[in-house]
Amino acid sequence: MIIFRRGIGVMWPGRPIPKDLPVKYLYHYTSFESFVKIWNNKTLKFSIVTNLNDILESNYSVFGHNLGDIELMDRFLERRKSYKQISLCMDFDSYTKGCMSPMMWGQYANKGNGVCIELDFIKLQERLGPSMLYGSVDYRAKLPIPPMTNDIRTDIDEYIKLNQKQIFFTKHDSWQSENEFRIVSKEDVFLDVSDVITSIYVTKKNSAETNCIKSMLANEKDVYFEYVHTDYVNGEFLIIIDDV
Repeated sequence: MIIFRRGIGVMWPGRPIPKDLPVKYLYHYTSFESFVKIWNNKTLKFSIVTNLNDILESNYSVFGHNLGDIELMDRFLERRKSYKQISLCMDFDSYTKGCMSPMMWGQYANKGNGVCIELDFIKLQERLGPSMLYGSVDYRAKLPIPPMTNDIRTDIDEYIKLNQKQIFFTKHDSWQSENEFRIVSKEDVFLDVSDVITSIYVTKKNSAETNCIKSMLANEKDVYFEYVHTDYVNGEFLIIIDDV
């Protein structure tokens, strides 16, 4: 595979991105209609954790040591439902940007008819409140289930914070191609992304939606508008990014 980035060709696969390397960009796939709302309001909306497409997350499980823990487990599960999240995509490797996933385009951007929004994570961090939890998602064949410890008896939110990796940032490995980065909040409904958006990507170069986005970005000097498309040359799969 060869990846082209604004006319520059590089060989794929690129070097894996180490887990401890700071995140630079994040990507949000969405429909055209949702993009218009995001662009006009300059916000991303948090989704409730019980409305996810992963049935293991939407039907979360916990366990206790005895029958006396049942009420405690019920209280924890009810409290967990009050948390909301924003799911984003990270770069896959040193050459494959997060906007280059055919699966993500098909599943979350209206079968390629939607939009992928690139966000500057350094700037985005400045908008994250002190009560927000965030980080990359780990993928495992067997999911960890945190036990009901004494921490949960005194402060459920503190228990969730201490066990956030297992509760919010670990998914079954069948979802690993999403390469997810997640922001979680129990208070906020929207996340401010004004001056955080760096690029807008589409896969349809000549469409009414693309022309509409062009007019919306006409006065934007700091936001790229780019076209992601695929092709086959000599049996190799190409992902090409050009200016629209």
